[in-house]
Amino acid sequence: MTTENQDFQPEARLGEIVDARYRLVEHLGTGGMASVYLAAHVQTGAQAAIKVLHPALMDNAEMSERFRREAHAARSIRHPNVVSVWDFGRLPDGCHYMVLEYIPGEDLCMRLHREKPFAQVRAAKIALQVADALVTAHAAGVVHRDLKPDNIMLIERGGDTDFVKVVDFGIAKVAVQRGPALTTIGSVFGTPEYMAPEQARGVAVDQRTDLYTVGIVLYEMLVGRSPFAHEQFARVLIGQMSKAPPPLPSSIDPELAALVMQLLAKDPADRPQTAAELVARLRAVLARLSPNHPVLTPAASASAAPQAPQAAPPAPPMHAAPSAAHAPSPPVYAPAPPMHVMPSPPRGPLPYPRHPVAPHGAASPLLAGNVPVPMHGRPAAFGAARKRGGFAGCALALVFLALGLLLARWLWITFF
Repeated sequence: MTTENQDFQPEARLGEIVDARYRLVEHLGTGGMASVYLAAHVQTGAQAAIKVLHPALMDNAEMSERFRREAHAARSIRHPNVVSVWDFGRLPDGCHYMVLEYIPGEDLCMRLHREKPFAQVRAAKIALQVADALVTAHAAGVVHRDLKPDNIMLIERGGDTDFVKVVDFGIAKVAVQRGPALTTIGSVFGTPEYMAPEQARGVAVDQRTDLYTVGIVLYEMLVGRSPFAHEQFARVLIGQMSKAPPPLPSSIDPELAALVMQLLAKDPADRPQTAAELVARLRAVLARLSPNHPVLTPAASASAAPQAPQAAPPAPPMHAAPSAAHAPSPPVYAPAPPMHVMPSPPRGPLPYPRHPVAPHGAASPLLAGNVPVPMHGRPAAFGAARKRGGFAGCALALVFLALGLLLARWLWITFF
């Protein structure tokens, strides 16, 4: 890694033309793994978001492979509620890039901060769209592993201001992977406040892990806060692993409340077993609470997914993830790399990071959770994060992590 690469300024790329098709016109944000730019097609002017791996990481085989697999995971899913990845390649300087759908809107985290709690019908409608997207993702063998309000974009479409786009597959797991393994047994990977118990323990995850997180998000939409929110990081993890969530208000529909509590079951076997089952139950709730509520089209409507600008040639072929075979037990996914908690601006009273735990060797969480953008629009595949500052923040995060792990170990020995 050269000093030149370490000191690279993202704005220096403005004006560059990527693959003779896209001109970088605006720097939208930078995270620990990549920078994101607003781009315009040189012929049509169509907008896209282009995510470029940091020059300092282009010689890091693990980070380059993880970046490639993020594009692979997102591209294998064709659904109107999932961000579209149009292209993937390498720049002349060797840095990987991907071209994504540009989404003008705001994420659910911002919307909740301004309008929480949501009405039951609104919350169920948003959760239904997320679950519908997961039907297609899981069928493609992809588990998101970091669903949270930051990674659920809300855009306007057809008069609906709550149309969902699921973004940020940066830590997604694919059931069958080619190439070197990027996971380590006994590791923790995700965002603590939205982490399933099996993630917190560092054991294998499957599609039911995503359903637990949908339950956390649905709970937060109905109540205004997540069930295990706490200012101490260790207590959040202990709550996820061993404590029952506080009961929902009595004003919540009993059938909807029962579904939320089942989603938050500690044992994956006690949760709904598939995203399709969750979709069916949410549809039933909405049909009863709001008979006039429009029902979503089936998840297979791939034609509704946005297409790349027509003037662009076809994207280079990528290996498609094999479809998961229908079986009583869901596919198992290997646990992820060692936990590195990175500093992040808190939301509300929470002083610990809400952003995903970074992979081993990364300076911060994967880019999708790290990009500050203007309110009038933000790129696909990015959550509501803020720019982080340098090595001082990383050092502080490591100290905080060490203290948190010591506290967690003491609590576990004392109480369990």
